[in-house]
Amino acid sequence: MTTVRENAGWCRLDRLALIRVKGPNRVKFLHNLLSNDIAGLATGQSRLAALMNLKGQQIAWMRVSAEADALVCELPIAVRDTVIETFVHYKVGAPVRFEKPETVVFGVLGAKAAEMLNACGFT
Repeated sequence: MTTVRENAGWCRLDRLALIRVKGPNRVKFLHNLLSNDIAGLATGQSRLAALMNLKGQQIAWMRVSAEADALVCELPIAVRDTVIETFVHYKVGAPVRFEKPETVVFGVLGAKAAEMLNACGFT
């Protein structure tokens, strides 16, 4: 464990899943539904946000990351389908699409995690 704290290590995060939101109105659509400022994200940035129902009850916390042509929501796999159903409910003709990419999410931890990711080509 000391080695990971002082250097870097990775772990598979099986409890997390992704939703990719695409389309010309993706930013406005998510900005209007989520609790945080999604419209201010530049490509490569991310921000935590919550999706609430009409009664103000939390449906899910997620990290929203901006890509050049999509917004990617990283959230617990247990609520992914519920979140997509909620998005579809509020879509009402907005030109947005939702994809469930079959991916595996990994976490990189430790003091040298950023250095390790940079060495692998991630910035």
